[in-house]
Amino acid sequence: MLFLLFGVLLFNTAKAQEITKNENGALELKQVVIVENATKNALFTNVRSMISDALPTSNNSKNSIDYSDLESGVIITKGLFYIGDAKGNFGCKWHIYDNYTMTVKVKDGKYQISIKVPSITLEYSGDKTTAIIETKQIYPQYDGSKLPSYVKLKQAVIEYGPKIPESMTVLAKSLIEKISKVEEDF
Repeated sequence: MLFLLFGVLLFNTAKAQEITKNENGALELKQVVIVENATKNALFTNVRSMISDALPTSNNSKNSIDYSDLESGVIITKGLFYIGDAKGNFGCKWHIYDNYTMTVKVKDGKYQISIKVPSITLEYSGDKTTAIIETKQIYPQYDGSKLPSYVKLKQAVIEYGPKIPESMTVLAKSLIEKISKVEEDF
């Protein structure tokens, strides 16, 4: 019950998520979240902690902090966020990840998350084939352009291309929940 109440309060203070396509064809989600009485330092610490502790162990994600500056309140991280598996041949499967860049800007009482997904990575469990496919080729649907390992990849991109915005929303909600839990100094 308390968790439900927290979620309602949290998302009532968050401006709506907007997913757009930028000039390069990458998908981008931006959201501003208000966290009353939270200091810039506390939010900055929560973001760094969440990236260091939470993301690598959840959903097979792989990420790293590329830039972090408390004075400007900016943290930039790049990585892979696991979005699912697609069937392959002979019992093998494609492991599918969003390739993302996330920028978080913090100020006293609020922060902004920006997640960009220019491509997805597909790793085949059978022969360890890896392919990187640009988002603009597969979202909102596969455009028919040539793919490496076309026969093996076609079904995976048809199935998961339309799911990219959903995975971005899952990532953003997860981040918001973790970042917004500001604890009192002890």
